[in-house]
Amino acid sequence: MENAIRKRFGLNSNALKLIAAAAMLTDHIGYKFWAQLPVAAVYACRGVGRIAMPIYCFMLVEGLFHTRDIKKYLLRLAVFAVVSEVPFDLMIFDRVIDWKHQNVIITLTLSLCCAAAVKLIEERMKNAALKWLLTALVIAAGCEVCVLARTDYSAVGVMMVFAFYFGRKNKLVTVLLLVFSNVILDAALFGADNLWFKYLMAPEFLSLFALVPIFLYNGERGRVSPVSRYGFYVFYPAHMLAIYGVNVLIWL
Repeated sequence: MENAIRKRFGLNSNALKLIAAAAMLTDHIGYKFWAQLPVAAVYACRGVGRIAMPIYCFMLVEGLFHTRDIKKYLLRLAVFAVVSEVPFDLMIFDRVIDWKHQNVIITLTLSLCCAAAVKLIEERMKNAALKWLLTALVIAAGCEVCVLARTDYSAVGVMMVFAFYFGRKNKLVTVLLLVFSNVILDAALFGADNLWFKYLMAPEFLSLFALVPIFLYNGERGRVSPVSRYGFYVFYPAHMLAIYGVNVLIWL
């Protein structure tokens, strides 16, 4: 039954990335133009945007298990993490550089490093107890680095990646870990930080709706081209620059 649904309504990798990109753009429009938009519109934009990060985390894990060269994959992410920092700071803070908060690709890059390390531990470590101990230490280290670096999504982003890593063969594990990361851990880390805006305008439990397109993933990559390979990376800094530019025009 599940395979029949995927065959008929299945989404390939490119389709999932398009959904995530559209959701992210919608989210950032709601974030940046909250003063110009009706409250209901801001709520809708921010709510739709909650599905973007889980999809990106899911695709990150898929990339880890299907890439031919993990070093090139990491390098590509790291390059775009650096390139995206100025557009991110411009959109969020209206400044070229601001160290209070760093862009989400840094979170994804650090998460990929941790996931690659855990994958290596699983492949080479024989002792089960030592394997789980090292895995826990790697995940804890990744979470701590993201918290200290003040990256977007912070430790929540790392745990989302591992929700999909450990849930690759068990959807219930994915759901439970997503609930933990996006509801419990998120509330613990950020509950006191701008509570009204974060939870009234963008309740994190809405991110669980990302599981609908994710569970429809058919395992196929889709059409391969330079646009599909690099376009989604370029879109991240490009759309933030565009939003910043529109905001500047509004206030002229």
